[in-house]
Amino acid sequence: MVKKDSLIKGTLILTAAALIARVIGIFQRVPLEHVMDKVGNSAFGISNTVYLLLLVVATAGIPSAISKMVSERVELGRGNEVKRIYRAAMKFGMIAGLVLTIGLLLLAPVYTWLAGTQHATLAIRAIAPSLLLFPVIAMMRGYFQGRQLMMAGGVSQVVEQIARVVTAIGFVFALHGWGYGNEKMAAGGALGSVVGSVGAFAVMVYYGVKLRKSDERTGELERAERSPGRGAAGGPPVLRSNRDIYRAIFRISIPILVTAMTVQAIYMIDQTLLTRLSEWRFGEEKTLTWLAYLTTNAQSIAGIPPGARDRAQPIDPSGALCGLRFRRPISGREAGDARAPNRYIFGDAPRAAHDGWRPCS
Repeated sequence: MVKKDSLIKGTLILTAAALIARVIGIFQRVPLEHVMDKVGNSAFGISNTVYLLLLVVATAGIPSAISKMVSERVELGRGNEVKRIYRAAMKFGMIAGLVLTIGLLLLAPVYTWLAGTQHATLAIRAIAPSLLLFPVIAMMRGYFQGRQLMMAGGVSQVVEQIARVVTAIGFVFALHGWGYGNEKMAAGGALGSVVGSVGAFAVMVYYGVKLRKSDERTGELERAERSPGRGAAGGPPVLRSNRDIYRAIFRISIPILVTAMTVQAIYMIDQTLLTRLSEWRFGEEKTLTWLAYLTTNAQSIAGIPPGARDRAQPIDPSGALCGLRFRRPISGREAGDARAPNRYIFGDAPRAAHDGWRPCS
């Protein structure tokens, strides 16, 4: 019998898995930034932004909706309805994954032409196959959460991240050693997400088989169907068709989707407009440098919660800005010269030190 997790234990499992996955992801950033130049880093960053936005569109809110719907109906003893919800969700995940993968493969050159970032086409196409599995994985995670099996989602996140990081670093260094250019190295790094999706899917299939055998042995859903729980006479409406199921899922998930996609949509707009709006005035080389900083550094910093960011002491590789802190009194010269922090972010630290930032003692 599969052991179920309590609410507190399940929350701790998912939180710990998310933190571990974040920490593991840090180990990918530094080596890739040092091996690839601004062409490779910008291509890799662009591909990840496109991929994450599409992934949010396909999955945000839906696992939570499925989890809620499944847990309610298990409690109310509607086992057959639980099975219908799971089958409909898996069908939606497979169709969404197929459409997104084919669409991204076909439209990648169109997007990069519009954005003026044709060097990222290969990386975007390389990351596209990962969208084939992640919607299905999201559906399975939602179902397992509804069945109070949080460990499945937690383990799959950790395995996905380990496989992605190891593969991305390995591919990039191997391609670098074989003499390939930065565009191909960025595509190799993007393939890490594909391998990560395969690893996560394998974990979910393992837990799915385990849960199915447990249900067959214990007859949990069939027993629930024969012995309705409290509130079975009321509760949510009975969902008899896929249309009813999808309507219920989207009713719950769309508000979550709108909130979740906001940040990724802003990132997408930023990287799409930067080259076209800047290249004519500042030139290709400088704009490409800015694009690499935007997609690999600035957007990551923007994702840090404001409280943590305000208390942070930024790392200063040049040693020229050791005294820079966000919460400290600033002089009138600092307040009047907005170029100083911009120079710090974009690498001109020595000049920034002369614009009012305190140098090292």
